[in-house]
Amino acid sequence: MNKRILMICAQVSLLGVTACGIQGEGKQDASLKTLSIDPSLKDKVALKACMDLATCKQDEVTFVHAPDGKTFERGYREDGFISFKDNKILWNGQDKEVEIGKFANNAVTALCSQEFEDVCDLELSVKHPNDASENQEPFYFVTFRLRQPGEMIRSGAGDSYHKSLLNYVIQSPNQENAGTCNLMAATGALEILLNQWKDAEGKTVDTSNDGASDLSEPYTINTAIGYGYGDTLAPIMAFNHNGNGAVLSKDFPFVNSYDGYDAQINWNRPTPDVYRVAVPTIKGTSFFGGTTLNDNTKWAVTVMDEAQVETVKSELRKNRPVLVTYNHSDFWHVVVVVGYDDELSENCQMVRSYYNKAKALYGAKVKAAVDRDGGCREKGVFYVRDSLGPGARSPKYSVRSYDWLKYLGNHIISVHQ
Repeated sequence: MNKRILMICAQVSLLGVTACGIQGEGKQDASLKTLSIDPSLKDKVALKACMDLATCKQDEVTFVHAPDGKTFERGYREDGFISFKDNKILWNGQDKEVEIGKFANNAVTALCSQEFEDVCDLELSVKHPNDASENQEPFYFVTFRLRQPGEMIRSGAGDSYHKSLLNYVIQSPNQENAGTCNLMAATGALEILLNQWKDAEGKTVDTSNDGASDLSEPYTINTAIGYGYGDTLAPIMAFNHNGNGAVLSKDFPFVNSYDGYDAQINWNRPTPDVYRVAVPTIKGTSFFGGTTLNDNTKWAVTVMDEAQVETVKSELRKNRPVLVTYNHSDFWHVVVVVGYDDELSENCQMVRSYYNKAKALYGAKVKAAVDRDGGCREKGVFYVRDSLGPGARSPKYSVRSYDWLKYLGNHIISVHQ
């Protein structure tokens, strides 16, 4: 790779993405342009893409830490690569070239957004180690996929897909280095139930950020902890203990680097004396892994099978959000599953990228299980609401293959009224 890069960057607020190009005139060589994100004030990440199509497959798509160029993830040569041509950003793969964005004057004007939001999904995220030690490197991830033809037409509920919960999902704040995934997921699940409750009562459903159903994550963090953070049910059940009340995000917002704070500050904030909104009484049902997170359970991989995939789908058909704990690249994480579709494909990217990113013991175990089962499945995705992603808030939802749950998951809890 040509390292002689002078980058000129321009921020794109929608994705938190920065486009960095090569300065100069005349014929461009085989240097790389770079798409970058700045997920916090001190971390900078870049996704490199080829300028010269003749050498792209050798350079592949690489996720690096700038400015020292240390590689955190090499990705998906078999899937394709990103290139730049004229003012177009292109995905080259599977014998086809697809326009996924545009740039002008070294600035991205759209990337899997605006007129291209139905073409592809791009998710860039950073996760700090659980102890948030300054001596440990954070983990960086990139997930890209082309949308399938007709995907945006499929909506509502059916035997092979169920997406009604997507109508109630609110974006999560980006947790950055706070280590609050369990609490963010609990808040997200309750927001879904709150909007369902409003819908059933004929009241207005609000999925806007800082709106009437956007609940305060710091309130969850600072009230649920007294009920046992090691219990997977504690954060969500704490709302019942608090008199079926919650605080709105606009009155007690989660703060991160985009507000000029270290996100860990959210752990030690006194709850303000503000109006508490009524929320439904809730229950949590554990379907796998029990309700206690410990060093034996939260790191487990390859402990589930097809039965658990069908269990999650069954709960979603009951319009119940599902909390899933899983192991990914040497940390455990909790997300909310909010839908599924048997006909779509994520191409098993998260599972396959896990082989090399995780510790040797975990990665080898997952790969052996996938090989034993005849490889990744071709179709089937869950829609997932996560608390990691670019910008001040994470994407509203992204997709994960069914194999993500099967091979990396270790806890399943259904949340319902």
